Amino acid sequence: MVNLFSQLDKDAISLATQKAEEQTSAELVTIIARASDVYHSFILVYGLMLGTLVAALLWVNERIIHFPMLLVVQLAVIGLVAVIPWVGMGGAFLIPKHIRTQRASRRACEEYVTLSRQVPAKTPVLLLYVSLAEHYVQIVPNQVVREMISDEQWNEVIRNLTASIRLQGLTQSCVTAIDAATQLLVPHFPDDGGADLLKTDVVVMRK
Repeated sequence: MVNLFSQLDKDAISLATQKAEEQTSAELVTIIARASDVYHSFILVYGLMLGTLVAALLWVNERIIHFPMLLVVQLAVIGLVAVIPWVGMGGAFLIPKHIRTQRASRRACEEYVTLSRQVPAKTPVLLLYVSLAEHYVQIVPNQVVREMISDEQWNEVIRNLTASIRLQGLTQSCVTAIDAATQLLVPHFPDDGGADLLKTDVVVMRK
C-alpha cells in the first residue's frame, strides 16, 4: 500500500501544530484519512447488480446455459467488485456525493468525540479533519471554541484550504490552514504555559 504521506510531510504538519500550540492554550489535532468509510454495503449491491447483468448476458447469448455455472459467474463478479474498497482510494468514487459527504462528516464527529474525552471539558479543542477519498475537509471546534469564534470564520479557513490544495499540495495547505486557525485562536485562547494534553503529531488513518 502506498503511504499517504512521506515522513517529511508528517513532520511538516506536526511542526506547524507544535508551533501553533506554543502560541495558544487550545489543543489542535490534524487527522488525514485515506477514506472515511469502506462502503461495503454499497459495493456489494453494485457487485450483485453487475454479477446478475453479466450472468444474464451470458445466458441470453447462450455462452453459458447451465444455471450452476451462471451462479459461479455471478459470485465471481461479486467477489471481484468486493475487492474495490481495498484498492487505491477504495470505492468512494462509486458512491453518490451526498452519501460520501455524510459519511465523512460522521467520521469527523466520531474522531472529535474520541479526542474530547481525553481532555477536561473547559479545554479549547480544534480538530482539522481531511478525508482524501471523499475530497472532504471539516474543522470541528468544541463548545469552548465555538462560543468565541463563529462557524463562518472556520468555513473561511476550510474554503481557503480546499482551494489551495491543487496549487500548493495537501501538506502545505494543511500547514497554512493550521496557521490561519492559530491566528483565530490566539486572541481568545493565548498560551497559558500549560502542558499539551493531546499529541501534536498528525494522525494518518488508512481506513
